[in-house]
Amino acid sequence: MHRRPNGEVPQYYYAAIEVRVAMTGYYGITSTSDADTYGSIYTDNFDPAFPDRNLLAKNDDDFGNGQFKLTVFLKSWNRYVLVATTFSPNVTGTFDVNTSGPGSVTFRF
Repeated sequence: MHRRPNGEVPQYYYAAIEVRVAMTGYYGITSTSDADTYGSIYTDNFDPAFPDRNLLAKNDDDFGNGQFKLTVFLKSWNRYVLVATTFSPNVTGTFDVNTSGPGSVTFRF
């Protein structure tokens, strides 16, 4: 469990997913789930004890229907970590991550 950026209480289950892109540019990263999702992306590393450190972007509902949408500039030589969780604390569920951008995106769980 972790707390989300801005100091919210540590009651959120999460999935941390390594992200690498083949080409530098702007990427859209969205969620699809029956649950209301919340997404954050970090440069280099994610530390659940310090969720504001290395934070590149965060979003709750910009994709509509309770789904997150991150629009971020990613560099091909950097490592990123996508953190997906639910909007409500103590809730779990399944989700898919979709991407758009100039190159391929690789996820590692």
